Order: sequence, then structure tokens, then C-alpha cells
Amino acid sequence: MNRLSGLLILCLALVAGGCGTREPAELRPPDIVLGEDMCADCGMSITDLRLATAAVTPDGKSLLFDDIGDMLHYRTSHDLPEGTAFFVHDYDSREWLPAHLAFYVQSSTLHTPMGSGLTAFAVKTRAEAMAAEQGTSVMDYETLSAMPLTQMRMH
Repeated sequence: MNRLSGLLILCLALVAGGCGTREPAELRPPDIVLGEDMCADCGMSITDLRLATAAVTPDGKSLLFDDIGDMLHYRTSHDLPEGTAFFVHDYDSREWLPAHLAFYVQSSTLHTPMGSGLTAFAVKTRAEAMAAEQGTSVMDYETLSAMPLTQMRMH
């Protein structure tokens, strides 16, 4: 075997050895088409991006929701695979963020599609300002997830 063949075999071995060692692709939130995409929990059309949420399973399947409360209800009533990622929109910027990083405000005077009164914020001080306006407090995702669904005014 000549030197060039040996080098080629070495390069192929390195490339082949690198295959299959990648980390799983990072789960990303889906695009939402307002007025066309439907909520996976209640079946209503998603019309307000500020309140829309999503769950993305490890195999890339996206579930869309029109209200944070619907996402929480679906999560507790369906057997989603381990590693499912949950996303919410920042109420102010309408940008996606991982649900576990958001700050939440719930108020009976906040109008949401299914009546949960829940909004999400990327910035804690902004959530605190909204909570002060509403006479309530800010929750993190762990607190929100532990809250009984009966505490939400779901329609």
C-alpha cells in the first residue's frame, strides 16, 4: 500500500469514527401560522402569538397550543415522551423561549383564549411589573407546573 492510500484510509476511518457520536439535535420551537394552526388540546385556531405555546417531542413532532393552560392540561393528560421540550412566547416581544426559563403571571383580568389568565415573560422585571398591575405575583415554571389545573379558569 502506498503512502497516499494509507492516508486516504486514515481519513476515512476518522470520518467514519466521528459518525454517530453527535449529540441529538437541539429541539427548536415550530413556526405558527396564525388563524390556520390549531391547538392540540382544544382544537381552536391559534390567533394570538403572545399566548401561543408548543411542545416538541424528541423525534421532532410539534404540538401547538393557543393558551399556556392548554399546554399544561395536555402535558398532564397525555403521555409525552421523556425529553419533550416546551416553549412559550414572551408576552412583550412575541419571541419563543424555553418554558422553563420564562416567568409567569396569572390573573383573572388577563384575557387568554381558554381563560387560564396566564402570560409568560422572558424578563423577570417585566413580569413583576405586570404582576403588580394585576395585583398578583410572579411564578417560575416549576411553581406553575405544580399548580393544580383546577386553579385555572379554563373554559
